[in-house]
Amino acid sequence: MPRRVEDATVLLLDGHTTGGLQDPEWDEDATLKLDSLDKLDAVRDHQAATRRALVDHYVSLGVDVVVTRLGINQAYQRLLADADILAVRGVSPLEMKQCARATGAALVRHPGDVSAADLGFAGSVSEVRIDPRRGRRKNRYMIVIDDCPEATGVSAVVHGVSGQPATQAATEVRKAAAALAAARGEGASRSGVVPGGGAIELTMAAAVRESARAVDGRAQLAVEAFADALERVVGTLVYNGGYDRLSMLADLRAARAGGETALGFVYPAGEITDATAAGVLDPTAYKHRLLVSATEVADLILRVDDAIDATFTKEPLGPGDSIYDDRAEKHLDHLEENPGTRWDT
Repeated sequence: MPRRVEDATVLLLDGHTTGGLQDPEWDEDATLKLDSLDKLDAVRDHQAATRRALVDHYVSLGVDVVVTRLGINQAYQRLLADADILAVRGVSPLEMKQCARATGAALVRHPGDVSAADLGFAGSVSEVRIDPRRGRRKNRYMIVIDDCPEATGVSAVVHGVSGQPATQAATEVRKAAAALAAARGEGASRSGVVPGGGAIELTMAAAVRESARAVDGRAQLAVEAFADALERVVGTLVYNGGYDRLSMLADLRAARAGGETALGFVYPAGEITDATAAGVLDPTAYKHRLLVSATEVADLILRVDDAIDATFTKEPLGPGDSIYDDRAEKHLDHLEENPGTRWDT
């Protein structure tokens, strides 16, 4: 088969049980009754004609590359090679979807149900040799599909690492791509970005402290605690870099006193600077989701603590003394029906 095809027309066969080029499998209980060996040759000739007709159909459509989810048997391989078609077999379902996003081809479920509308295009499809793994002599090869028009999927090749560092590097690349997609509003996400480096947390903390002045009673303490929690996020960022948390937070407050809301603590220099100008940004969707989740968890913990602290006695309950009013009333009824019984929960 050719190792490189320019201006390639691509066909993707992705059926779960038919996404390959193989002869139909006989059922385990199937039997073939023949009264002469000539009829056995006729069966084989019929299978060969079926394979030939299928490959000729691909040739008539102008197919240059065939990518299959399942296998390609030797007979089909020979026919494809004779037709100068590059074939790739055993491609994972995820990679098949990526090929479809890159080339614009449809995922065909059956090899015989192929039309011109199902085909995609790539500027080049080539087999590339890459360096062998450490300690191994055998070379490795991969198929590179490149120069795709209006591609909605791309691949990144990370060189120079292996093992666990390579896995971590791939994870970071995926996280970066996901963050970019979230910032663009893909997948029903809230589009947009906010300054990173703790700048947005400090801005929210200042706004929360300002609003605490208008709150009376114990609720004001809860509002102040919420602002402290927001600043603790920034303090943790500073501490993880090996810097003094209290000193840096004080410097940040002083630097932001003039209203510079984009100022934050930026790595790798470990300095207070404009996070937006430094390119340190957080997707709005991620930041909003994290804050809402953290607030809901804190609220749930407070509710659980209140429920545990609640004590039921024979004394009548005043307004606001019970969290579960219905349960408290049932408990009082029980105490009246069973004098001498007392439960504390």
